[in-house]
Amino acid sequence: MKKFLFTFFVLLLTLIVITGCRPPEIESAAVELNAQRYDTALQYALEATQKYPDNAEAWYYLGSSYGKKDQYTDMVKAFEKSLSINSNFAKQIEQERMIYFQKSYNAGVGKYNLFVNEQDRSSAKAKELLKEAIDKFESANLLKNDYSAVSLSALCYSMLEDSVNALKNYQLLTEMKPDTAAAWIALGQYNFNLKDYETSAQNLEKALEIEPENKDAISLLAQVYDFLGNKEKALTLYTKAIELDPAEKAYPFNLGLLYFKMATKEGVEESLRDEYLQKCSDNFARVINLDPEIKEPYDIRSNVLIQLKQFDEALVVLKQALDYFPEEYAFWFNTGVVYNRLNRNDEAKKAFDKAEQIQKSN
Repeated sequence: MKKFLFTFFVLLLTLIVITGCRPPEIESAAVELNAQRYDTALQYALEATQKYPDNAEAWYYLGSSYGKKDQYTDMVKAFEKSLSINSNFAKQIEQERMIYFQKSYNAGVGKYNLFVNEQDRSSAKAKELLKEAIDKFESANLLKNDYSAVSLSALCYSMLEDSVNALKNYQLLTEMKPDTAAAWIALGQYNFNLKDYETSAQNLEKALEIEPENKDAISLLAQVYDFLGNKEKALTLYTKAIELDPAEKAYPFNLGLLYFKMATKEGVEESLRDEYLQKCSDNFARVINLDPEIKEPYDIRSNVLIQLKQFDEALVVLKQALDYFPEEYAFWFNTGVVYNRLNRNDEAKKAFDKAEQIQKSN
């Protein structure tokens, strides 16, 4: 019993000594925080930092008090002041920053998802949701320098058509991760959206320096060079994209369109015209093989084959098109044209009659 009383006395004395060494304002701030009286805790913590500006614990409790009130800018400043004095509270500070980071980030994602579910994304309510999402993402990034939070902020700003802040955040991504292709692609894509093709090309070239076989960078850069009028570079890049991912239908589709534009450009030589049209046809044939349920490849390829006077092949394409789109006026009309060129007049008449019937019903 005497041993127990002695041990209890030692523990009690230790507690008295410890609490006695803590200034009353700091002790009061700690007590009020534990009692969830955050306004009072903040008041005591402010008094403590004024009286004891070199006390790391005072600044720690000030930061904790600000955090409970969601005043993250002030919280971060107080925590940084505490850490500048010593690292006694580094572990607690890191834990609290991560808790509030997750809280802010998740709240931002929640607001963004509410925006996505809005039927009218141009409404005042939808725009307000984006602004609220941005506020949460920026708070999250304040607490932890986070690539995802900045990326989502950039996306939200772009949806608000705030190009200044969107561009600022996309550029920040390249500063945060300068050695990743994804950051430069995101910036290049936004430059492309703004029709700043020269800058887009520069940033996408940087992405390819990091990842020479990045399909996203290659295909987007091909489009950029197409808009810049550099057809040779565009052709090379689209061809490379197809080699890297032969199952992706967008690449031959875009390459086919590029060849079609080159073939129909004013002043092109006839031999070159036919060469470009043939390559256009070949690429849209690839698209049809990859996905036979898209209408445009049949339309473009059948017209190109008619221009090339490859009527038998055009008829095969049109019959396949009509299997998927039996009520499409253009396919019946072109079928009539092809039958007419093949001197199959009865079949031509039936096709033209069907086209006329569809046209009248529409």
